[in-house]
Amino acid sequence: MRGAGGLVERATNPGDDVGLKFGAGGPVELKYNVDDANANALMLLFSEGGAVDVPVFVLGDVTADKDLGWYNGVVEPQLAIVDDDGDSAVGLGFNADDDARIILKGSGVLTLPAVTLGGTVTLNGQSFDAGAGTALITSTGAQGGLQLQVTNDGVYGVVLHAYQNSASPLAGDRIFELIAYGEDSGGTQTLYGRYSVRIVSPTDTSESAEYVWEGISGGSNNVSMKLQTSGVLSVDVAGSGSAAQVDLFDQYDDALVLKQGIQLNNRELLADIGILTRKDTGSGYMMNLQPMVRLLAGGIYQTRQMLEDKIAELEDRLIRAGI
Repeated sequence: MRGAGGLVERATNPGDDVGLKFGAGGPVELKYNVDDANANALMLLFSEGGAVDVPVFVLGDVTADKDLGWYNGVVEPQLAIVDDDGDSAVGLGFNADDDARIILKGSGVLTLPAVTLGGTVTLNGQSFDAGAGTALITSTGAQGGLQLQVTNDGVYGVVLHAYQNSASPLAGDRIFELIAYGEDSGGTQTLYGRYSVRIVSPTDTSESAEYVWEGISGGSNNVSMKLQTSGVLSVDVAGSGSAAQVDLFDQYDDALVLKQGIQLNNRELLADIGILTRKDTGSGYMMNLQPMVRLLAGGIYQTRQMLEDKIAELEDRLIRAGI
């Protein structure tokens, strides 16, 4: 065997080890080892390395010396497979004792088979790219899935960012969705519910959106409720399959609110809106017969103006009482 410094040493008998020395470098020992009962090993052994003389074995067609950069400062053995011009490499080695690493230098893509992680994956500001597919996280545990955790003492906790990067946004675009699938009795994957944020208007400076809740009903998808960012609420009250606008507070307040006040024993609410009157002395309430009759009849009993007048009257009483 010959090196830059000429022929130094070679095996003279079968089974001899070979010591190599190249100019001022080396020595390197080439051995064939059969001590392992299950393997025959061709071994390339370097002398103990240091921070500036890391033992590195390079495989490749490199025409000039290259500083690969990724083994600077380590002392454990490294293996580098280098491309023709020496600007890209795949490295295997150790950062320190028992601390293995895989290094990619260049713009290539690393393709891995199934991998079992034994530690934390640190992204360093990078991202996962699922291409045209969907990233899938599977779990066999009860209520297993995806958990997000933030460790800081600031105002904000976990934030889930959803961004549709579209060059041509349109009204109706579903820019964010949460979809719930399950199986039916026939074992078919079925969409049972969906929540989405949709664009109403993408016009610059006048953008608007709506929130839509959908669920399966009678085997078909049903829009259960919509809430526009302007505050307009639509609900499928009758189960017709389409949501209709609901005016929570229009010119009249109907008896349903008051009926709930009675069911929840909320006498203060009923007194505020005129169904009951607080006694001037002692404790308790007196019923105002006419509004109560209208309430029990299920009709509309007071206009918004009457309610506002009652509220103004009560506020005036509080002021005069010095409360």
